[in-house]
Amino acid sequence: MNVSYGYLPEQFALETDISKSILHDIQNESARGFWTLGPWVDRFEEAFAEKLRVQYAVGVNSGTAALELALIASGVRPGERVAVPANSFIATAGAVVAIGAEPYLVDVNEDYLFSWDAIIDKRNPNRKEWDSTMHLLPVHLTGNVVTNLPRDYYDGSVFDAAQAIGAEYKGVSVAALGLAACFSLHPLKNINVWGDGGVVTTNDESFANEIRLLRNHGLKDRDTVVRPGRNERLHAIQALVGTHVLKELDWLTEKRREHAALYDQLLDGATGVIIPPRNEDIKQVYHTYVITVGRRDELVTWLAQQGIETKVHYPIPIHLQPGYAYLGGRWDDLPNVEWQSKRIISLPIHQYLKREQIEYVAERIRYFYDNGVKVSQKSK
Repeated sequence: MNVSYGYLPEQFALETDISKSILHDIQNESARGFWTLGPWVDRFEEAFAEKLRVQYAVGVNSGTAALELALIASGVRPGERVAVPANSFIATAGAVVAIGAEPYLVDVNEDYLFSWDAIIDKRNPNRKEWDSTMHLLPVHLTGNVVTNLPRDYYDGSVFDAAQAIGAEYKGVSVAALGLAACFSLHPLKNINVWGDGGVVTTNDESFANEIRLLRNHGLKDRDTVVRPGRNERLHAIQALVGTHVLKELDWLTEKRREHAALYDQLLDGATGVIIPPRNEDIKQVYHTYVITVGRRDELVTWLAQQGIETKVHYPIPIHLQPGYAYLGGRWDDLPNVEWQSKRIISLPIHQYLKREQIEYVAERIRYFYDNGVKVSQKSK
């Protein structure tokens, strides 16, 4: 049986209803020429805010741009430090560097999420002198939700929610947690477009207006610049695509949650497998379904031989990346991140999977460990 990790060919095949609708609207829009902001961006922003139960949504041209603009609008200045979990995608730290600030890379908990205790831990070798002026950039990694911060940091922080569209904590959308949440519309995200795109959400009207200025050169109107800005606008075609895909959010979220629950059931107690703790207060949306396993690299190779495609998110923590060596990170600095990086594996979780495919993946994993399968050096 073949079990693919990706699903874009299935989602956007030309014969699907969603592709037909998108192409029809693009053709109609071509005569109007509203490619820079315009009606489709307005429509998408309104739909996004309504769907995620937040007051304001501002479209930008990537998830990374969303992070950069939100950090600037929140008051982060060049030279200041921003705490970032070292197990995130590189864009989280990259956004901090791009605005002239310094990433303060920290460890995570057993659920792979941002650890408040690690931030204030004096043993953190990346630590300089702790003070309350440090900014936070927590990441709702895998579609889970960070819940362990002091209340005042929630109120004033920007959150990286690129992987968590549709997630909730105690019934509150991640889009409404904190000062702002930043989403990605990258083709591999749960809500995706035909290229790059991003969204900043907030319940603060002045903050939303600041993001609108920053994304469009600081222009108040066609001729008046009220502050320095950037060109980070969401393209109208991507807004059009996103408007259509957003209609599927409830369905695809429930499918992913169903698949994750089945994996949890089938892999519970399996030799060599650790499922991260689940929190009943969190509606997790499973952008990725991540577990920790023994002999990870051998398992990845063997599963591929069985027709099962898996991924590793992410094998090299940020503090060990060559491009961030200037921060002085070393092996043994962040024990949880490093331990997990050698053992994490992402299993197929997308909304188009069949039950028998999930059962096959779980059965093959159990077989690998129960039977001591060996993968030869040649097959690696």
